[in-house]
Parts: sequence; C-alpha cells; structure tokens
Amino acid sequence: MTFLKTTFISLFSFIFLFTSELHADIKTAQMHLNQMGYNAGTIDGLWGKKTEEAVKSFLSDQNQKWDGSFDQQELQIIKKVVLQNKTLKQITTAITLHDVGGWHEPIWRAGLYEPTIKRISKVVNANTLTVVDTHFITKYSKAAYKIQYSPDNRDWTPTNDQWQSIGEVADANNLKVQMLIMIYNVVGINQYKIEDDADRTNNKKFWDSYFSQYSDLVSKRAIAAEKAGVDSIILGYNSAASLAQNPKYWLNLIQSIRSAGFSGELGLYTELKELQVQNHFSGITDAISRNNKTDVKKIIREFDFIVFSVQNTNKHDLSKALRSYKKYGKKIQIMVTTPSVENGNSSGEYIEPALGHNNETNSLAPSRKLNFKTQTEAYKAVIDIIKDQSFNYVTGINSWGYHFRDDLSFALTKGDSDYQKSANVRGKPAEDLLSLWYEYWR
Repeated sequence: MTFLKTTFISLFSFIFLFTSELHADIKTAQMHLNQMGYNAGTIDGLWGKKTEEAVKSFLSDQNQKWDGSFDQQELQIIKKVVLQNKTLKQITTAITLHDVGGWHEPIWRAGLYEPTIKRISKVVNANTLTVVDTHFITKYSKAAYKIQYSPDNRDWTPTNDQWQSIGEVADANNLKVQMLIMIYNVVGINQYKIEDDADRTNNKKFWDSYFSQYSDLVSKRAIAAEKAGVDSIILGYNSAASLAQNPKYWLNLIQSIRSAGFSGELGLYTELKELQVQNHFSGITDAISRNNKTDVKKIIREFDFIVFSVQNTNKHDLSKALRSYKKYGKKIQIMVTTPSVENGNSSGEYIEPALGHNNETNSLAPSRKLNFKTQTEAYKAVIDIIKDQSFNYVTGINSWGYHFRDDLSFALTKGDSDYQKSANVRGKPAEDLLSLWYEYWR
C-alpha cells in the first residue's frame, strides 16, 4: 500500500511538473508571438486556436514546417528570432504631443501633461517623448520674415521652466525627449510659396535674414533643451526650399547649437510622399532638384538622423522609397501622421481633433462616421519595415498626434465629439498596435 501511494505521488508530481513546465513554455511563446505581431491571444499558458494559428503562421514565415505539436523545439525557434530582432538595433518608439492647437497653456494649468506622459510610458510603452516647440512668423516683406519665439501669448509652446518640468517627468518615466522645432505663420501667408519664390529668385537678403533669426532662436532653445535633459533636437520641418540653400547656412546653424552647449543628437524633419510614383517626392529630393546633390549631402551629413513624415502608406511603396536613402548612411525615423479616414489625407478629409467645431475646410468631425483602417495599416507598414533586417538603418517610429485628454466635449449631436472622430491615435485601434510593438522594442 505504501509502495502504491508513493508511486502515485511520484507519478502525480511528474505530471504536475510536466504540465507546469508546458504551461510556462506556452505562456512564454504567447508573449513573444504577440510581441512580434502574431496574435496568440491572451497570455495565459493555455493552448487554444489563436495560439495554434500564431505558431503555424510564425513557423511558416521562418520557412519551418510544423509537426502539429508544441515543445522545446518550437519554443527555441521563437526565442532565437526574438533575440536576433532585439540585438539587431535599438528602436526609437516615440509619441509626439501635438494636435492640441493653441491650447498649451490651459492644458498645462490643468495639470494634464504629467498624466499623459505617464500614460505614454506605462500604457503605450513608448521610450521617447516628442514635444513640438513652435516659432512664429509674425511679419513678412519680400526681403525677410520676422520670426519670434512666443508672440501674442498664443500658447503653442512650452516655456523654459515648463520644458524643465517636462524633462523631469519624462526622466522619471524612463522616456527620452525630442524637441521638434516648427516654424508656423500667424499672419495668413503661404510661407512655403514665399520660400519657394525666395529660392527661385536667389534672394540672398531673404535667406540671410531667415537663417540669422533661425540660428538665434534655435541656439536659445538649445540652451533650454540641454538644461531640460532633451536628448535630440529636430530641425527643418518640411522646408525643402531652406534645405536647398548654401550649406554654410546650415553649418553655421548647427555650430550655433553646439556652441550653446547642446550635447544631444540632431535630426532633420521632412516629408516623404507620392510614394506610388516611380520618383517619389520628399523634402530631400525636392532640395536636390532645386540645388544639387553634393550641397544637400553636405547638409545631411551634419545630422545624426532623418525624420520622414508619412501619411497613408503600405509596406511596398514605403520600402521602395526608403531604399534610396540607405546611401546617406543616416538613421531614419518614420513619423506617421495618417488621419483616420478610409482613403487617407486629402484637401477635405484631414481631421483636426482640437478645433472644437466642424470646420468646412479641413474637418469632417463629427459629421460622418470614420473608420481607422488606413491609420492602423500605415503603422503596420512601418512596423513591418523595422522588422525587416534589410532596413537596418530604419531605427525609429513616431506617432504624431496624441491627446492630453479624452473628454473633448463639443458635439453636433448627443454623444458625438471631435475626440471620438479625430485622427488622434489615443483610444483608437492603432494605439493597441503601437502598445504591443513598443513594449517589444523597449
């Protein structure tokens, strides 16, 4: 009797140990498969249909045949791929706090920065916070702009003290910080047309004034950025005409940033669009067409990375465009600005979530029901490219537009709101996708 009891206990212990180890292995596999974009379902250690389909799909992508069982062999293949992907490159996974219009100051007073930054770290699993620092064109003549840091109390950008607080909260939540410097006009002009004309006519007086003011403003921001612990400053903001100017302008601008004591990285921001055509358009290709490749390369050489903004896109078109930038030898971050409309961005389909009214020229919120398929697919395209080892120079993804709050209350009809119909990623399907992948790359 004692022998039978002991044997039974030993057999029970073996079965328990075996099932316990298998449960742990399945749980580990589910976690890694979900991180890699294969939907294995809930991470619960239980073998179900979703887990089985995820394993089959993963092994197929690895050109491996599945024998219908799950054991250490399959688990080790999964772990190997995870390790290869993680050691290949460090990925910048960023969220840009923008799409809040001119409401910076009341949002700050309401104390919404800190909880939003915490959410970006803890819920979305980002490793980088990007904050827009706006400078304003306040006057214009054919010879010059007047550019100011914070005119007319328009509340669009943090003060030095606020930058310091942002840096402290970001640091407490293990987030790096990027300062994205944008030049925006408040005098009702088409600044890109003015800059195009100044480039076309070789208006040296205009560009001397432009870069003199730009350098002065940016060097002052660089001092604030260094004190706040900002890790990188991003310049350019889609100005292809300025990128086409004499490289000496840019060399002096960058030297002024370094002389101000900024020790972080410098990024160049520009658009990447018309991806479906053979010769796609970007701020870089546009600058080259205006000047020459040698001069533009001299400018790009001074930057540590390039930020390309894209809207609705897919992996095929985006891959084709990005391959032409490998030769520059720079890290590339992709910023997704895709609105939540089925057919991407057009003159009447950009959703501005913070307007608080149904603007006929650029907002459909909340006048029609929108789906978020295009938005989610654009993020998925960038994720797939980062996973692709042939794009080892694509080292970052950035989501443009993230609400500080999710209770914007304006409604044309009961229960409707700008927030619910906005392009902003918060609370939309794309946030779940980003959260999963940002956790994986963190």
